[in-house]
Amino acid sequence: MANEEKKIIVTEAGPYEIQGNIPLYKEALRKNEDGSHRWDEREALECAGDSYRLCRCGRTDKQPFCDGSHAKGDRPFKGTIRAPFDTVEERAVVLEGAGVNLQDDIDLCSWSRFCHTPHGKVWDLLDKSDDPEVKDWLIQGCVDCPSGRLTAIDKESGEPIEPDLPMEIVVTQDPEEGISGPLVVRGGIPIENADGQTWEVRNRVTLCRCGGSHNTPFCDARHKTISFDDGDLQAE
Repeated sequence: MANEEKKIIVTEAGPYEIQGNIPLYKEALRKNEDGSHRWDEREALECAGDSYRLCRCGRTDKQPFCDGSHAKGDRPFKGTIRAPFDTVEERAVVLEGAGVNLQDDIDLCSWSRFCHTPHGKVWDLLDKSDDPEVKDWLIQGCVDCPSGRLTAIDKESGEPIEPDLPMEIVVTQDPEEGISGPLVVRGGIPIENADGQTWEVRNRVTLCRCGGSHNTPFCDARHKTISFDDGDLQAE
């Protein structure tokens, strides 16, 4: 089991099966005085063995782990997979900037607000991104975007500007909004369905854990719409 391949399996009408001893943490999204955001209060979560199961229906009493609640009650969790197996490049629009370009795939937005910078939202910075400070903030807002909705594109090479991230999964809380957030998946961990079909491997991904996303298994910020609270938020 120790050499098991690192991957996430989205089981049919059930939880996420995490394989390969992937580290699990929890973090809280906090707002800085300048209006930008940061991850804070990082804490490692203990997992039993090299594989474990994380809830994706939002009903478990053992957050973030699955306790079988998806199959209980009069309305079992369906967990219908809706996300296509195409790529971000095929879906996203690329916006031209003065110093850097911006790739935007709105379907992946998880409402984490790293796109809000002290100089304005990243879209408002494009025309001013020939200013080195503004360009740095635009790039920072993109590389910090946990879902991968936003990617800064180098104008000369045409290559995406990506941070070097370790393979890990983070259970998030958003005290500012009074909601529990998605699972943040970092470092290019493969995600596949129960049939073994794999979505595009990406450096930054957010997975739904409230059970309400219309782009399952990926987060579409529905946790904000339904005011999802996993119970741990009250400890904030």
